Amino acid sequence: MIGQYADSEFGQLAFYIVVYSYFNQDKPSNSVRKMLRNIGEDVNKANKILEDHIGKNYFSLYRKEIGKINIDKINDDRCDVFYLSLENNIIPIVRNKRLPSAFVIIYNYGFYLKQFDSLIKKIISHYNLKLKKEETEELKRLYLKK
Repeated sequence: MIGQYADSEFGQLAFYIVVYSYFNQDKPSNSVRKMLRNIGEDVNKANKILEDHIGKNYFSLYRKEIGKINIDKINDDRCDVFYLSLENNIIPIVRNKRLPSAFVIIYNYGFYLKQFDSLIKKIISHYNLKLKKEETEELKRLYLKK
């Protein structure tokens, strides 16, 4: 993996991010998942729960927002969940999912996105790194496994 990058330091960082994502991540709360499963298709309740547990900086319901986990309605009872990168690229997470399962997926990935932001800030600060936007996005996708 390290050898696939022209910059070996970035390759080492990418390797660290992948290993960290598999072995050191905190896990999303089962009680929050249960709350989301029990609300049915109530967008207002989902918004409140998600805002309380991951923060509005990490998700968007039915409005495409860059840098967030988004949900897009494709018909009355089906949705797509995706990450909209800082480069405005859509990274699919799941397609054609019913509510409230889609809310749970948003919570899971929003939780990991928040965790990534915290981790990368610590790494950047500790090692005084300067990452380009596209490098940060690549690390984020590795962390999210997407």
